[in-house]
Amino acid sequence: MLDSTIDLPLGTQKAIVEAVAQALGKALRGVADEPANSPSQEAFTRELRDPVYKKLGLTESQINALEAMVLDAPNRKPGKGALDNLITLVYSRKNGGPRWLESHTVERLFYYRLERDPNVVGFVTQVRCPGVTRQVRTGAHRSNPTLDFLVFYKDRIVLVECKTEEHLEKLAEKKELEWIYQDEKWINAVHIEYAKSLGIDAEVHASNRLFSIELQNAELIDAELRAEDTDADQRLRRAAVSALRDRPLTIEETAAIIPGFTIRHAAKMLAEGSAFGLERIISLGDVDSFLLFSAALQRDAIDAELWIEHLNETAELRISDRLLLATPKHIELAKSRLSRLQRIARGEEAPTRRMSALARAVSAEIANGSTPLEACLTRHSECGNSGRRLSTLQLAALKTVVEQWSKGEHPDREAAWFAMEKLCLANNESTPHESTLNREIRKKDQTRRTLIIDGIRQYQKDRARTDGSKCSLPSILFGHTLIIDSSNFDQRIAANLLTNFPSSVPRFYAGCDGATGYPMAQALMFGPARTDGLAILMRDFVCRHGFLPRCIQLDRGPENTGRWIIGFAAHFGIELRWPPTGGSRYNGLAENVIGRVNHFVAHKGPGSTLPDQHGRAKDGRMKSRKTAIQRFEQIVGQFEGYFFGELAKTRVGKESMSPEDLREYLMDVAGQGGIPCKFDDGFRVLTSISIEIPRTIERSRGIRLVEGTYSGAALNLALHNAHLTELRKDCVNPAVVYAKVGGSWYRAFRRDCAPLLSRSAPQKLFKLLNEPLWRSETASFNKEQRRLTAERRDAEKAEAMVGKEHLADVVPESASKAIEKKIHYPAVDWTKAASAA
Repeated sequence: MLDSTIDLPLGTQKAIVEAVAQALGKALRGVADEPANSPSQEAFTRELRDPVYKKLGLTESQINALEAMVLDAPNRKPGKGALDNLITLVYSRKNGGPRWLESHTVERLFYYRLERDPNVVGFVTQVRCPGVTRQVRTGAHRSNPTLDFLVFYKDRIVLVECKTEEHLEKLAEKKELEWIYQDEKWINAVHIEYAKSLGIDAEVHASNRLFSIELQNAELIDAELRAEDTDADQRLRRAAVSALRDRPLTIEETAAIIPGFTIRHAAKMLAEGSAFGLERIISLGDVDSFLLFSAALQRDAIDAELWIEHLNETAELRISDRLLLATPKHIELAKSRLSRLQRIARGEEAPTRRMSALARAVSAEIANGSTPLEACLTRHSECGNSGRRLSTLQLAALKTVVEQWSKGEHPDREAAWFAMEKLCLANNESTPHESTLNREIRKKDQTRRTLIIDGIRQYQKDRARTDGSKCSLPSILFGHTLIIDSSNFDQRIAANLLTNFPSSVPRFYAGCDGATGYPMAQALMFGPARTDGLAILMRDFVCRHGFLPRCIQLDRGPENTGRWIIGFAAHFGIELRWPPTGGSRYNGLAENVIGRVNHFVAHKGPGSTLPDQHGRAKDGRMKSRKTAIQRFEQIVGQFEGYFFGELAKTRVGKESMSPEDLREYLMDVAGQGGIPCKFDDGFRVLTSISIEIPRTIERSRGIRLVEGTYSGAALNLALHNAHLTELRKDCVNPAVVYAKVGGSWYRAFRRDCAPLLSRSAPQKLFKLLNEPLWRSETASFNKEQRRLTAERRDAEKAEAMVGKEHLADVVPESASKAIEKKIHYPAVDWTKAASAA
């Protein structure tokens, strides 16, 4: 929990610009110059593309078509279709703007390569290609596919589609005339023809199964390209280049020769091309084995040899040994046969004609190089039916029903069998047994049916675990990746306190380091999931560590995909990743932390209602608001004590190391990998939530909101000369808002700001979160009071008329005006009255 104390005054453009520049340098632009959530200016402009068009000699129509594709990108925003990948929003250093990626593995690896390639001018993603023609069974078919990249090199333009080799092999089986493997690379014949019509090229980027180490190293290299390069770092790299001239050195050996040399300097050298390494073979984190070479040819020779070894070690097994392929039953039978043959050879048992023939066959097998036991193996597995007994029509009906089953057209297997029976009877064929249908259904992958019938969450639950050789690896740098998840604080805690909370239960956000699992930041609040939780967590992160992560991974909740987090990430160049809906395995670190917090804090802490379930009522005295605030502070203390204490010290994993141990190791090896950031006024504005500007603002009376009236001397003065363009509410202190007027930011206060200055951060947050509930309760209470007042007045009126019913006006209202006209009032002589006075 963070306070909103004042570091520097807000009010003048010079003050805020100086504060932001001093605190954040280039990472945070002056808040007074542009909106706090505005993305960086796109650098990939028409001026950079025109020289490429001219060099290729493209026609005006081709240029117009390519420009339309560039300006329309991204044609689509990856979303619900990404079932098995993390949607990624990166902020390209080369392009100066955001780029959407469908995959955090294949496409992200290609993206890192483009960022490092000096021949790349710029690129766009999710490119729509209108009018692509392909031949299908019914003839020519025109479509508008979306390809992954449109890359502008200095001398060519390329359309790129990224796929894994496994996926390409499946596509080649279905569309053998479109997806072709030739000259040791994959191509798409349809894309090539379309690209030729535009005067450009088309390629397929095929990613092999062992991409994880290369992706991990590429992530570190990209982080170093974005980090500040000091003179001291340059001197260390020059010294390392000199040391590598004699022979290749590991990072550890280089650090022994050049004190202060780390894997971050090695990554920078790889990015610059001043050194070369086995980037797809060995992780940069293995400082004792990662070799740095001064020549690319030497690196390439070793890399090719090791790469083949790694592919062979992770390839599917190819075993021809009959003993390994035989079943245990057949091996026991072979041992029995061999034992009997040995007894016959020793004269312990009389030979038979069948055993004599077997002895001759075994001797021939041994002469050909087989072992005696292998030669005695039976051929029983080769016996039986060599083909299926079903007719062609029966097989067609079976295939049709199995496909319908996969599409979810049959609710159960009995209905599917009835459908197959109907098809067979229509063809005058007997219906296969139900076991035949069940056997064919078991052979089919059930994930498609699960997605259709049971939904995406059940699909994620039943989906097969990814092959370990194809899984991505965590970052090498501590603080590079922040994994965030949120959950309800278990309802067993302080049941009587929950009556003071909206939406019944407290909610907490937990942020863990992606490399170590170390707890980085938290936000405990109550009520529904809201943007304030992420803003509070970001404040807590910077306050504790002094930097921001370079990548944030969140689930696809509405508060995690809203404009605030995207604008905040764009401002600092933070990469965002969203796992698939229901994909808890992708957020395993944060999910594990949430479960342990609820188990060790919510279930067992003071105020837990778990004892109540055993017949022992406790904590029944929380009736006043003051007591509820104190209780909320206690919950915050318990939560933070476990989250940053025991949780960080608990040993987990195969290596039996705690997150704190891993953090210390990575800090010693490479230091923190985040974006330097200070907690100043500019950061407070960035972590405040944008709200709607009121329609009317009185310049001398401040800003009137539903929460109250906010005013400030400098703000009132600025409103006389300019208009209010943006308004933000502090995510912790309810008595403070930030207003942008005339290019400068100002702080405005509510009248209760002074008492809140001495309050703790949990008390301010409690007040901020409870104010909407209190306003609702106040409105309901006042409405009830008005109803009681009206009832009381009616009762008093009825009581006053008791015994005076004859004085009641029984004249109808329609006749009241006519009666008034007949009343004669006495005339008054005002002259006599005046003289008498």
